[in-house]
Amino acid sequence: MDSFLLRFLLADEQVLTMLDGVRLLNTNNDGILLVTNFQFLFVSKGEKKKLGTIPLTTIAKIEDITVLLQGKIKQSLQQEQAVRSIQVTGYDSRILTFAVKSNHNDQGTVVACLRKYAKPADLRGLFAFRNLSVPRAVDNRVSPEFRLLKEYHRFFHKWFSHSPSTSFEIQKVLENKWWRVTNINSDYSLCQTYPAHLRVPKTISDEELKEASKSRKKMRFPAISWCDSGSGAVLARSSQPIAMMDHNEDVKLVYAFCTPRIKPTDEFSVNRKLYIVDCRPWTSAQANKLTRGGTESASTYQEAEIVFLGILNIHDIRGSFTGLREYVNAYESIHQVDSLEWLNYIRSILVGASWIAEKIAQESASVLVHCSDGWDRTTQLVGLASILLDPYYRTFSGFQAVVEKDWLAFGHQFAKRMGLPTLGEKEQPNEKEISPILLQWLECIAQLMRMYPSAFEFSSIFLVDFMDAVLSCRFGNFLCNSEEERARADVVNSCPCIWEHLADMWASCGMVHKHMNTFYNPSKYTGAIVPPASALTPILWPEFYLRWTCPLESQRESDYVEALKSKKDAEPRSTVAELEGSHTDVAKPSGGNCRLRVVGSNVLM
Repeated sequence: MDSFLLRFLLADEQVLTMLDGVRLLNTNNDGILLVTNFQFLFVSKGEKKKLGTIPLTTIAKIEDITVLLQGKIKQSLQQEQAVRSIQVTGYDSRILTFAVKSNHNDQGTVVACLRKYAKPADLRGLFAFRNLSVPRAVDNRVSPEFRLLKEYHRFFHKWFSHSPSTSFEIQKVLENKWWRVTNINSDYSLCQTYPAHLRVPKTISDEELKEASKSRKKMRFPAISWCDSGSGAVLARSSQPIAMMDHNEDVKLVYAFCTPRIKPTDEFSVNRKLYIVDCRPWTSAQANKLTRGGTESASTYQEAEIVFLGILNIHDIRGSFTGLREYVNAYESIHQVDSLEWLNYIRSILVGASWIAEKIAQESASVLVHCSDGWDRTTQLVGLASILLDPYYRTFSGFQAVVEKDWLAFGHQFAKRMGLPTLGEKEQPNEKEISPILLQWLECIAQLMRMYPSAFEFSSIFLVDFMDAVLSCRFGNFLCNSEEERARADVVNSCPCIWEHLADMWASCGMVHKHMNTFYNPSKYTGAIVPPASALTPILWPEFYLRWTCPLESQRESDYVEALKSKKDAEPRSTVAELEGSHTDVAKPSGGNCRLRVVGSNVLM
């Protein structure tokens, strides 16, 4: 193997097979194909740079096909009318096509190797377990459990140099007048897909929690995700209720979120309003009754208002993403983007999260959110509403906190949604369970950043790189389906940590990095941001979807940032301030004046 190829490999990366005399039809470059234990790598011979590189676990489909070539491409390949080729489709929306000269007999070997290593048979076959050169998160100061408790410390306005080590210490330290942290699930015996420590109402005992969990699917009882320390309003989450069950303890738990108002006003009474938000369409919720699911009954939960958001399930999302991927790789009329269901689904999530944020921020109401299982649509909405409500979550450290709290600790099924093996499963992952749920959420954040460019510490490029890192399986944080599975697999001690990697990378680059938002102004948005429904019209996310087919379009933001940095170095501070001020926000809510206009409980269906 040529020595210049080695510089494109990671420290623990090994070449499995290689194929010379290949053309990347996307760019019309000749080069060498390599399959490693981490990625599918194409290196151009002329420019000696990597093109068309894709991590193995990011590959959605591999096809050994024949492509009919025309014009100059056909002439350069010795007038062959039909050329054997390899087409690779990625979960990151790209489609790569490689033409192989007909005298090559190794194409089948390359395809077989790709299919074997792109979908390893067991969890420890993933590159994260082989990536030995990256330091491990080996002590409790950086363990996921400690980081979650650190977020709970912030919730209670407390901080300690060590994590509470005993059940008594946790329950004594992490509590206030209304809420407490329980270790009822410390061994994951109550709910395997919930975190070891949960925030719950102080008036509800552990025994009552156990009883309440029996009336929710997969024992995912209502638990607190976020609380407004100023008003006492709560954002909680759960799974759907089980039909034909006694819901007395569940009703008591849900009503416990309605604490008395800390600062009653003339407009709102002492009693706090409670909303139960079902992410699904009403018809889907009713259909779940056939499998002992369903939704809350107004006659049982009389003190709550039940709202349906009409957000479709993972199967609809998977289908719409396939259409989007074909669109961005087809170079067809831009007007066809209007017919893409994907953008409609993005808008429904944005509107739903904004609706939730409005009720908490402007009515001081408590909101319980659930879908069916409570780990897909629920996670999207709760995570996005948290970002709208709390400016801390719009910083780097806050983004990490909300990802670890709502996506990792509360059991989003990363392995199922990415088609990866997990602990103890011998069967191949079910392709019908694959769906880009995390990508949708990140795209919603990118849409908000377009509206509020100075509200976020991180850039859109950071979100792109973060999504790529998750898909690559280079780090252990997003393996398996729950905190419990990652604990049993000893992921913390066996795999590198993405947060440590990012921190080291930022530290090595000093204060300037493409992940940092040049326009960030924390003093401008010190509280909740609630965009009006009329402003929630998403556009195609160029930094993510156009980077392969239209790289110049996708780089406009980074080019502008580079230009601004140059001006900052060359011009006086006052001039720079004027330049930053010229980049105005699309929507500027001021205090509580910008309300989301929603009439009726089923308007979003």
